[in-house]
Amino acid sequence: MKFQCPICRAALHQHQESQGWYCDAKHHFDRHEKGYWNFFGAKKPQNADSRQALRARQFMLLGGHFAPAIEALATELEGLNLDSPECVNLGQGNAWLGKALIDVLQCRGHSIASVSPLESENEAFAAAKAGLPGVCLTGLKSLPFATEAADMVWLLDTLPKGLEWQRVLKQGGYALLLAAGPRHLWQLKEFVYSDLSEKPFSFELPKSFEVVRSETVAWTVSVSAEDALVLLDMAPWGWRVKEAQRKAIARGDFSALEMDYRVIVARKG
Repeated sequence: MKFQCPICRAALHQHQESQGWYCDAKHHFDRHEKGYWNFFGAKKPQNADSRQALRARQFMLLGGHFAPAIEALATELEGLNLDSPECVNLGQGNAWLGKALIDVLQCRGHSIASVSPLESENEAFAAAKAGLPGVCLTGLKSLPFATEAADMVWLLDTLPKGLEWQRVLKQGGYALLLAAGPRHLWQLKEFVYSDLSEKPFSFELPKSFEVVRSETVAWTVSVSAEDALVLLDMAPWGWRVKEAQRKAIARGDFSALEMDYRVIVARKG
C-alpha cells in the first residue's frame, strides 16, 4: 500500500528502524508502541466510545455471532480471484469485522494485505492489541493512502460516506460491502418503533460504481439482553432510543434475534 501525507498530500517514506512515516516536507508520523500509526500528529484525536464499550463491541463482533456474514464475505472475495489484494478496511466502530474476515481468509489459504483507518484512539489501541494489522489512527476525511492505492475497500456494516474511500480505490477496483437489511435486529426495533413495518431493501452507491454481486445473508442469534443493548448501540438508529425503551430492552427476550444483511460487491468504473 502506498501512503501519502495527510497534511500536504506528498508521498510518504517509511523509516525502516522506527517503522514511522515521513514526507519530503518533514511531516513525521510515529508508530505507537502498541502497534498502530498515529497520523494525527500533535492533534489530539477524539474517543467516540469508552474502552468498556469497545470491549463489549469487540466481544460481540469476534464472538461468532456474525460468522454467517463473515463466511459469505470471504466467499465473495474469493470469487473475484484477486492475487494478494491490498485492502482498506473502513469500519469505524466495527474494525473487528475486518479482523474476522482476515482470519477466515487466512484460514482458507489466502494472502491479504490490509490497513484499517480509525478515528478513535481507544479503538485504534484495542484493535492493534487484538492483532488487527495495519491500524492507522487518522481522520477519515484525509486518509494517509495514495490515490488509487487500494485494490479493494471494505465497508462492513458502515455507510459509504464521503469521497476519500473512492479516491484511494483503484479504477476497476472493488468495494466489498456489508449492509443491514430490512429485518436486521427486528426484535429490537419492535421496542423502538410503534408503527414498525417491513420496507424493501434499498442501498445507494456513487454513480461510478456498478454492482456485480448481491447476496442476502440472514440468520438468528440467541443473545442476552445485555448483548442486545450492545447491538443496539452499534445500529445507526440506536441514538434515537429513549431511556425508558432501553430499560424495556434490558428486560427483553432475544433468544431468536434476527440478523439480516446484504453482501454487495461493486466495481469502480
